Amino acid sequence: MNQKKAAAESSCVAAGRKGTTDKVRVEGECKRLTLEVEELATQIMVEIEKINEDERIGTAEIQKEETTLESKRTKETISVEEKADQDTNEINEEQTEKKLDQTEEKEQLLQQQAELTRIQQKQSHKIEGSIKEQQNAVNILISNLRKTLTKLARKEEVYVSELSDEAPERETVVNRIIERSKETVTKLTTA
Repeated sequence: MNQKKAAAESSCVAAGRKGTTDKVRVEGECKRLTLEVEELATQIMVEIEKINEDERIGTAEIQKEETTLESKRTKETISVEEKADQDTNEINEEQTEKKLDQTEEKEQLLQQQAELTRIQQKQSHKIEGSIKEQQNAVNILISNLRKTLTKLARKEEVYVSELSDEAPERETVVNRIIERSKETVTKLTTA
């Protein structure tokens, strides 16, 4: 284009120097070349506008695609984050439920243990009471047995004193008293 412009300018300058015959032809050529240059310049401008428009459209499409990808990426990221938060919350809820269950089980076990302790204490008190009652009963029996033996020993003593020293029954009664005393002592020491 620069060459045609230069040729048009040189033809126009040459038309001004030459004679009138040539001048018309050179001026015609000058106009033609000038029109060609202007037409080429217009075509170039149109092409540049097309290229610029295509470039703007391409840039806009790229930006739109990038925005779409970014929004998708953001949506996906948000979705993943929400899913992760939801999973974390579910895990936390499960752990909390497990802890609550374990706490309830511990509480139930402690209540059962306390109940068993109360039952053992009641049984212990009952057994202690029963043992005391049995000891009292045994003590009463021993006391009654001693009283009975004392009365019996006094009766036999009276009976022996009433018998003469040479009576054969006296020795039998004395031996019986001695045997009974030994048996009583043996029973009392083993009980």
